[in-house]
Amino acid sequence: MQTAPTNRVFVSYSHKDAAWLERLNVHLRPLVRSGMVDLWDDTKIVPGRDWRLEIQEAIESASVAVLLVSADFLASEFVTRDEIPRLLSTAAERGTLIVSVILGPSMYEQTPEISRFQAINPPSNPLCDMNWGDAERTFKRLAETVARRFVRGNPPGVRTDRMPAGGVGRPPPPAGRQPEQRLPDRAEPHSADVSFSAPKPNAQKTPSPAVPGTQGQEIPGSTPSGRPKPDEHGLASGRVATDGGPGRPAPHTTKEPPRPGSTIGLKPPTRVSAGWWYMAVLLGWLGGIAAWSANKKENPKKARSMLLVGIVSTAVETVAAMVVWFLLTRSSSSG
Repeated sequence: MQTAPTNRVFVSYSHKDAAWLERLNVHLRPLVRSGMVDLWDDTKIVPGRDWRLEIQEAIESASVAVLLVSADFLASEFVTRDEIPRLLSTAAERGTLIVSVILGPSMYEQTPEISRFQAINPPSNPLCDMNWGDAERTFKRLAETVARRFVRGNPPGVRTDRMPAGGVGRPPPPAGRQPEQRLPDRAEPHSADVSFSAPKPNAQKTPSPAVPGTQGQEIPGSTPSGRPKPDEHGLASGRVATDGGPGRPAPHTTKEPPRPGSTIGLKPPTRVSAGWWYMAVLLGWLGGIAAWSANKKENPKKARSMLLVGIVSTAVETVAAMVVWFLLTRSSSSG
């Protein structure tokens, strides 16, 4: 059974790339909070439900599909035999936008079914080879591509009443003035702003009925415009900040550490004072042990290096003392 496209964004990924899925969720969270995007991945499946049927329905109702491509992704039998063929079918029939994010080296270019769709980043520059800033900018570019999709196409089910009047990232125009027509933003190289035909809604926005007796009064817990006041965490009052929905805890997921070569989630090490290095060199192994004990928590790698320097310094000093003693003994015996 086919479903009309909504504002759903379907994420296809390998469970071994869960760390990258978490960063994607962070960058799309503002769009989810505003009601523009309904982000869906298999962690949203409630225990007891038919997970194959849930994934099938999510694919058929999605307007955007994000593929987190890696070697593990292409090695997954379920992804390549179930998810990708369904996504290609919805792209051909209903114009689903397919966006690939290259996580690491893989056979992506040898997989024409998905490589024919323009990716956010080139296969020669995967996220695992980028530093923290470049990887974050790539995810930001992906979020902007998704936002432009819904602002331009606006498939049925999108909460346009929560979109800013001036567009994404632009303030609303002054009262009594029509918003100026702006040309589409120029797509950056290797961006996935692929244009598919998207159905246009026929329904018009209906104004919300006013509450009797509240004209000109500010409702407690709301702003003068009638919207709920955000709390200290940026959430509107009455909303539940869980991925499982109101009254339902978020599904349990196994958080994996970042992939090798990635800097995501790593805290920069604390700089070590040069005095500790001098102590390790001058006092030998005693100075090395002292420097290691003082810095092993803040910078364990440098602490181990200072301990090794202290041991090597002791060995060098011992060998030098033995050579000097040997030369002095030899000169005294010959005299």
